[in-house]
Formats: sequence, C-alpha cells, structure tokens
Amino acid sequence: CSGGLAGRCDGATEILGCRLYVTDLANVSQYIISGTHSIGGLVGRCDGALTISDSFAAPARVYGGSASIYIGGLVGYCGTDSALSRCYADTDVHGDASPDLGGLIGHCGAGGAVTDCYALGNLSSVGSLYFGGLAGGSSTTTYTNCYAAPTFDNTGGASTPYGFAG
Repeated sequence: CSGGLAGRCDGATEILGCRLYVTDLANVSQYIISGTHSIGGLVGRCDGALTISDSFAAPARVYGGSASIYIGGLVGYCGTDSALSRCYADTDVHGDASPDLGGLIGHCGAGGAVTDCYALGNLSSVGSLYFGGLAGGSSTTTYTNCYAAPTFDNTGGASTPYGFAG
C-alpha cells in the first residue's frame, strides 16, 4: 500500500487539514506515488473507519501497476463507515487492470459518506473494471454536494468510464 501521507492505517483514523502539494511545478511529472494493492494521493488503504476533512492532493501522479487493486487520487481504499468532507484531488491517476480506479477514491466501503468533495485531473486505465470520475467502486456510499470533472483515457478495454462513480 502506498500513499503520499500514509501507506496503510488500521482501525479508526482521522486526517484533518492535510495537504499533499507539489511546489516544483516545472518537474511535477517526476513526483509519482506508485506501488501495489492500494494506492492513493494521501492514503493508500485504511481498513477501519477513515475520517478525512479539509484535505487535498494536488498536483500529483498516482500510478498502479497490474497488481494494484484500488487506486484513487486521494484515497485508494477506505473501510466501512468512512467519511470524507471538504476534500479534493487534482491528480493524474493511472491503473493497469485495476478493479477499482477513481479520481478521488478507488473504493469506499459500506456506509460511507462523502460530502463537499471533488476530483479533477486525468484518469487513464488499461482494463480497469470500475472506473469513475469521483469513485471507482463503492458499497452503499452516500455522496452529497460532490462533483467530478476529469478527463478520461480508456485505451485498454476497461469497462465504460463513469463520470461520477463506477
């Protein structure tokens, strides 16, 4: 698991007011968060309830190879009852055959709540199953006042990219 702030966290976790921001804009393409399994601009994976507010990742590049499962611009995977509020990602997210790929969240577990969040940037996939502008996959997650406006590159036969959630 890989993330700009935390690769993996277990149990209930709070992240408040954290920002991943690349200031060397002339060389932003050199700053890549990559790995296997769960990858996110801020957090790779949290198996407990994850709370993130007033946080962002921008500009950043998040890359998952063929062994990656969950890839997101801010969070790769967040567990049951997670809550994100006032967060955004303006990232380039790429996955090779990743099941869940999203501009903000790769996958959000059951009972999640995402409020006042958005995703921009570029999403590219080579064979991802769930491929969404805001979230790749989600289980009974509620989205309130959120939007996604990324560009999509679906050159590898992924399922149809969804503008909001896969």
